[in-house]
Amino acid sequence: GYYLMTGQSDAALAVAEERAERYPDDLPAREQLANLYANAGRTEAATETLESLFESDPDRFDYLLRVATVQAAAGNLESAREAYERYRAVGGDSRAGIQDYAEFLRARGDLSEAEALYRDALLLSPEDAPLRIGAAGVLATLGRHDDAESELGRALESAVSAEQRAAVDSARAELYLTLGRLREASRAEEEARLVRPEFLDPLNQSLSGLQGMHRVAPFIGLAESLRQVDELSASLPGALRGLASIGRWRTFASLEMGDSLLAILPEVERAVARIGMDEVLAPDLMLGRADGLRMQGECGAAR
Repeated sequence: GYYLMTGQSDAALAVAEERAERYPDDLPAREQLANLYANAGRTEAATETLESLFESDPDRFDYLLRVATVQAAAGNLESAREAYERYRAVGGDSRAGIQDYAEFLRARGDLSEAEALYRDALLLSPEDAPLRIGAAGVLATLGRHDDAESELGRALESAVSAEQRAAVDSARAELYLTLGRLREASRAEEEARLVRPEFLDPLNQSLSGLQGMHRVAPFIGLAESLRQVDELSASLPGALRGLASIGRWRTFASLEMGDSLLAILPEVERAVARIGMDEVLAPDLMLGRADGLRMQGECGAAR
């Protein structure tokens, strides 16, 4: 953990390799090794480690999902697609996994397949607002704007929190702008801003980026992720700069760095409490703590 926090990635990798060799049954140690290989651009080593982890624990479908993101980050798109398909074939159906695969297909231009994947997911979770937002994005890219608008309307009905409603309104604003419906775009954007009006611009421009670090970190690695967190947080007013800890938390969670994740959580809790978002993010923070404990191998405490 110290070597990672101080940017000594080669030393961290050497320690992780030694630990994994000495304790082959320590799955969290091998998980960390796989992440360090991926961050170092050693795609083959990362993939081999993740595949061996899946052999050790076939119920951990997320290992296959990680293989897919590692391969995609390396530009091995067919290998990434194969890993995503294996993830689904063995029963992987988490929302994060489905959305990652759908957005991967969308980025490749396989829009019909991305739409079909969202449709399958929504059959299982019809009230999942984030899935509907993703489906609407694919439909809009396909030029099916009426269907996209309808999907966002259903997403708004399904939203279970102010943040989800704001995300829907933000997507609606983007759609209306595309269609030249400026008055409706302005109204939707204004509704999105009502979540925290006093932090209007910072939230729109930076907070979503900090919270989204868990999606980009596997592709760009630890050092670049932390650099982007610092860059995003620097644009915030002084009162909000403590929210940089959210970006670090999301990064550590994505890279399976349990020690660092647990170490940063108290700082996150203080930061969100200062701006009155502690109750909103309390469930996420609790899940974050459970994830950190799981990564350390303390499964009982995590439960």
